[in-house]
Amino acid sequence: MTHKNEISAEQQQIVRGMLHIAVLAELEIGKRYGAELLIALSKTPFTSKVGTLYPLLNRMEKDELLVSDWQIVPGQTPRRYYRLTNHGQQKLAEYRSFLQTIQTHLGGKP
Repeated sequence: MTHKNEISAEQQQIVRGMLHIAVLAELEIGKRYGAELLIALSKTPFTSKVGTLYPLLNRMEKDELLVSDWQIVPGQTPRRYYRLTNHGQQKLAEYRSFLQTIQTHLGGKP
């Protein structure tokens, strides 16, 4: 898989524009806290930084694409877990359909 430092500046712009879709796809697997998301994204072209991811998560929560709650376990650092809402699941399905349409128009095979 291509890593972020191996792609062109133009490709990096596309990746940045699609980060929110990648976050939705990661949360489709199940709830995760921020550091888990950063680790999961680091294995994809959608690598993110703390200063980018957390503001994005806050915006996505305001847009009702996801919700969060704090999990406090004695002896551990409190963790804020994020999960998709029904609206977030619907948006992810819309994005996937749209991306397939784009791929078709560009001559690729879905």
